[in-house]
Amino acid sequence: MASFPSPRSEAEVNAVLEEFERRHRVFELTIGGMSLWRILRFEISFTMQNLGLSRPMASKREILASMFSAARQLFVAPGGTQYLGATMSSALRTFDQRGWHDIYFDPIIDAIGGGEKMLYVDAPGFEQHARHAFRQPVFNDTSVVALSAVLGRIFGIRGHDDVFQALSQIIANDLGLSEFTAERIRRKYSVLIWRSWLYRIVLRRLRPGCVMIPNSGQFALFLAARALGIPFVEMQHGIFSENHPDSLPAAALEFDRDSMLLPDILTVYGSWWGDLLKDSALGRLGRIREVGASWIESARALRLRQFSTDPDRPVVTLTSQGTGAEQVADFIAAFLKLYSGALLFNIRLHPGYEIGTNHYDRFSDDERVKLWPGNSRPDTFEMIAMSDLHLSVSSACHYEALGIGTPTGILALPGHELVLDLARRNNAALVDNPSALAMMVKKRSWPPISDSISDQYFRGGHIDNIRALLSECRDMEKVK
Repeated sequence: MASFPSPRSEAEVNAVLEEFERRHRVFELTIGGMSLWRILRFEISFTMQNLGLSRPMASKREILASMFSAARQLFVAPGGTQYLGATMSSALRTFDQRGWHDIYFDPIIDAIGGGEKMLYVDAPGFEQHARHAFRQPVFNDTSVVALSAVLGRIFGIRGHDDVFQALSQIIANDLGLSEFTAERIRRKYSVLIWRSWLYRIVLRRLRPGCVMIPNSGQFALFLAARALGIPFVEMQHGIFSENHPDSLPAAALEFDRDSMLLPDILTVYGSWWGDLLKDSALGRLGRIREVGASWIESARALRLRQFSTDPDRPVVTLTSQGTGAEQVADFIAAFLKLYSGALLFNIRLHPGYEIGTNHYDRFSDDERVKLWPGNSRPDTFEMIAMSDLHLSVSSACHYEALGIGTPTGILALPGHELVLDLARRNNAALVDNPSALAMMVKKRSWPPISDSISDQYFRGGHIDNIRALLSECRDMEKVK
């Protein structure tokens, strides 16, 4: 495996990739009307960033259970649903007396009739959430993901050796990634083809008027939807800027656009994100819509309704990201030594990347510190809403805190450059060292968040915006 500086920023890697694409025109290497480079771009970028992230897999028991139930679910699933939200188990994060709720689609289905959910198990620790979910999915597509991975390895696509080999050699020679062999690229392509074929069976049964996914890179589901003429909506997940590897540059439009696997619509949280992406491929095509987020609206309402600062005991919530945890822990330890006053310091672990708490166990003897697993209650957004200050290094939670109305601070540790523009705009505090954080907490000197700032990052009226989006999808379906 190639060795890269640790870590590289998303922007640094994106600049390298765009130059690589201009030099070698890799987007035009296609098989079956699909750009191979398009389906590799995220994985290549992730490798070059060298973040050291390893997402734990769901348990074999959960995967097997989903496969056994898949046939029954498909048989009894209702057909002709108006829209289908393709979600994941880790999205079951909010809880009330009725059970666990999916943050992406349950609020939409509650307000707009005719919707259903499809779910796959993407992370361990959410099995109980799924079992006690308020709204069960019509189909668990973990079976599709698992079965296609097996079929793609056993019954790989044959032929096209020259194309697979050409792309592999370009990647190895120019980017130094010799691990992306022709066989590895062929296997990824084969799995994708099998997965799209299986998804086509599912979509034929469910017959949704529109498919919505809260993430990027779901190419198999996209291919299945496109083959059946179903509008496909990709929804922003986390920090999705012009430098994100799945946000193709406008230069990609010089090639066969159908091979770029571009969604019919990309929804973003607010005008800030729309402006960032206006010169991307999707921005140039006019496919970006600003819709907000229901979980941010709920948390913002909670803060307005219930939050009241305690002048004698501030509440600080840090959202950990799974990267650089040891450095973050050292930063916190130094801060706690400098700040001796009363305090509630919440450490919220990442729901996908941090199953254990080993980096933060050193704080177990400090009664001011409380560790929260990523799948625990209250949910992350409620915790941020009920805090005086939010902290992280370079998390989407910085933006979510702003949407909620909670001041946020950026710890100046490796990787913080991704969100540094927030500090330049005076929307977030840049915390250079533990001493600066201690002084900030002592003086309560974090920047206030106005409604206009919140609205810029997360547009209001989420449900009405989704209604308009679904109406647009129905018009698309008629045209198709």
